[in-house]
Amino acid sequence: MTPTATYYDTLRVPSSASAEEIKFAFRKMVQKCHPDKHNNSPESQAQFVMIHNAYSVLADSQKRREYDLYIKTSSTFKTRMQGDLNAAALPGRPGDIYRSNEELLAHLNYLLWDIEDLIRDDKSILREKPGGDDSPQFYVLRVLAFIDKWILEQAGYGDHFMEARQLQKRDPSEYIHSIGKPGQGHQPFTNMKYYFYNIRVRIDKFLSMVTARELVAKIKGHDMMLLDCIIEAQNYTVHFVSYLFQLQKQEMPAIPPFAHSNPCFTE
Repeated sequence: MTPTATYYDTLRVPSSASAEEIKFAFRKMVQKCHPDKHNNSPESQAQFVMIHNAYSVLADSQKRREYDLYIKTSSTFKTRMQGDLNAAALPGRPGDIYRSNEELLAHLNYLLWDIEDLIRDDKSILREKPGGDDSPQFYVLRVLAFIDKWILEQAGYGDHFMEARQLQKRDPSEYIHSIGKPGQGHQPFTNMKYYFYNIRVRIDKFLSMVTARELVAKIKGHDMMLLDCIIEAQNYTVHFVSYLFQLQKQEMPAIPPFAHSNPCFTE
């Protein structure tokens, strides 16, 4: 099974690496993995974007602190699997470039595992009575709706509940303020837990079917790739999940806002 890869693994540096070491590793990886050196294959294009994202996070002191906080508090990374670093990343396609794409998709999967741990924990802050726009449930709904809108719908794995009933389709961002609240009319999801497991089923199908070519394909109506959406969703989830774990431990009073990389992602 693919090891739990971090952004440090993507750049092949230890988590203790200095800013200069990270910059040096980034330049080395860019030279080695540039798509021009790999026939501009979809796999190499995807890896190139991932390398840049890893560097953009680790080169920013604030983003790196948040990412380190996530790794430290994540239940998934606490039980990190030690697998073969040369495992094939896509079926039948060995090597670094192919493995890196699998690492990206695995990372998204592990983030959802962490959310599931929060949901299933009997002592979780998510068991508290839902509050307003600063409640733990609200932040989880934001993450789920973002994944739904910017990954699943873009990749053709959206929910068809409303369509099947010949009702007007709802934007997933609407769920943030409607799920679990009375008087919201006909809607596919009644609570956060049900919505999460629906996302879980659809994301599993997506992860098992998506190809490298689909990752680097432009999404409809935007000048960006599906991979850009996945990376944004991953960074978005890391931000909120890391702080939710801290909030559960009562180690911080509030969760700071997330700055999107592209204005189109603004909720």
